[in-house]
Amino acid sequence: MPLFTVLLAHFFTQDERLNFMKVAGIFLGFLGVLTLFCPAVLKGLGTHVLSQLAVMGAALCYAISVIYGRRLREITPWVSATGQLICAASLTLPMSLVIDAPWKLSPTLLSLGALACLSLLGTALAYILYYYLLARIGATNVSLVTYLLPITGVFWGALLLGERLHWSAFLALALILVGIAGVNNGSVKLPFSRKMGVEPAAK
Repeated sequence: MPLFTVLLAHFFTQDERLNFMKVAGIFLGFLGVLTLFCPAVLKGLGTHVLSQLAVMGAALCYAISVIYGRRLREITPWVSATGQLICAASLTLPMSLVIDAPWKLSPTLLSLGALACLSLLGTALAYILYYYLLARIGATNVSLVTYLLPITGVFWGALLLGERLHWSAFLALALILVGIAGVNNGSVKLPFSRKMGVEPAAK
């Protein structure tokens, strides 16, 4: 998703131009994610083409939404978050009623507590912070959080579930952190920047 975001941001925003450090940082982070999941990723490559294309399409849609959200930076974050979640609920609620038939379920207190935490902290508060950061640090930097999700999941799995950590997890973490640092500090022009109209990111 950051790969799509950094390209779209260059053409559809005024203050997030491509430069060498941004491009290098994005690819280093992507290499870190590949390192984390290799060889599982390579093993499944090409066996489920439609599924892989769907994932790519979802990443592109996610990138487009980040670029569009960047244009809403003049709107209060909680207003943008509320509008997005209401629209999402209006689309998913009818489908969940048909597919899941929730009236047949018997939720426990634990599952209701998990639902409340996910709704209030992992969704409502998260999207308020998302729009707050989007207005201040830009679409490209916000998109980098997707590089952190798999690596944090691996470490939480080791901490809470006793899953074994492989050396590739530490290498992936190093690559991702270096990549994020490169994007955040990107200020070096590409050699062909003047010809392509590529300028360094605004400080």
